[in-house]
Amino acid sequence: MSNISGQQIKVSIAIALVFSLRLLGIFMFIPVAAFYAETISPQNSQLITGLALGICGLVQAIFQLPLGALSDKIGRRPVIICGLLVFIIGSIIAGVNKSVTALLIGRALQGAGAIGATTLAALGDLTTFEFRNKAMGIVGVSIGFSFFISFFLATILLEYYEVNAVFYLGAIFASVALFVYFYFLHDRLNIRPNRVYNLEAGIKFCFGRNLFLLNLSVMFLHTIFTAYFLFLPKLIVENLDFMKSELWKIFIPVLLLSSVSMFSIMRNLDSNKLEVKRILIYCIIGLFSSIFILEYCKEELSMVFICLVWFFASFNIIEALLPSLVTKIAPADFRGTATGFYSTFQYLGLFWGGTLGGWTLNNYGIVGLLSSTMILSLVWLGLLWSLNLKKNTTGDNNGKRC
Repeated sequence: MSNISGQQIKVSIAIALVFSLRLLGIFMFIPVAAFYAETISPQNSQLITGLALGICGLVQAIFQLPLGALSDKIGRRPVIICGLLVFIIGSIIAGVNKSVTALLIGRALQGAGAIGATTLAALGDLTTFEFRNKAMGIVGVSIGFSFFISFFLATILLEYYEVNAVFYLGAIFASVALFVYFYFLHDRLNIRPNRVYNLEAGIKFCFGRNLFLLNLSVMFLHTIFTAYFLFLPKLIVENLDFMKSELWKIFIPVLLLSSVSMFSIMRNLDSNKLEVKRILIYCIIGLFSSIFILEYCKEELSMVFICLVWFFASFNIIEALLPSLVTKIAPADFRGTATGFYSTFQYLGLFWGGTLGGWTLNNYGIVGLLSSTMILSLVWLGLLWSLNLKKNTTGDNNGKRC
């Protein structure tokens, strides 16, 4: 049994590396986007910044479902390999030619390499039902680390190199992800493709009540998370006397402490599905309360730090539990389709959080945005209350196809 657990930990870490190395290439552009847009189109820099950030997320949202479904049909291997290669090509195009056209094409290709749904499905294929929560937790923490490390690396590149260096480094990270895939995962992903895959049945299954509520949940989660980061760096700089280059000094400790909190809860999580629902509800309340307290204590460093740890611990737990539930509920033959729907809603959350959050911040300020995220948390809480996991049968078959 310990040998099986060791193998699953190794697989989970390998998939987490593939996932996070690709995301590093996407995230690194965020803090330097405005500077890069000014160098290639000074007159329309704000428009170009918005388009360059938005097109990658939108294309990912479009491609997650078809590529996830395709992985059910032809297997996970070709989708993961081709997705990483497309990402590398897009990064090189965006980096080599300093023009608006090259930037948008490159960012669109980065988004088109949308392997998130397929890698989550692969993780479901290669881990047992009992280990799934821990596996998703490992992937969730790696995503959090990639987000913060990307900001740290981007500031260094901005200081010592030209801005387009972020694209070259993104291509290098994706190449490393490809190496990790071939070395640790390729031979393990020898699961027989579903040659008689029924797309209509797969989509119908994904619109079942429980899966649809889980998909809505990840959209709410990432809408709130993206809106949170529209004001959080500025709030810290303006109220706590931090410089922009020093933000990592607060974010890295927050991430480490919130990750420890997440793993302690995930390790002791009761396998009873009703317990999972209760923890999800507690974490949504955690998001709401941390935002509420932050609104009134934003000038006290200790309280801001506690609120951030509270927020990110809740976020990380939900981020780990939701895909775990999706892969447990979905039958193996529809797992790629189910994670495709899930990832599509996830990226729609990023899109809505950025667009609607930006509009709210521009028109009503930080107080308006904080209030909006709290209202959204309450709406989400009301919807999730009707989640009924007790009646759900699982399609899990210990990582094997039927």
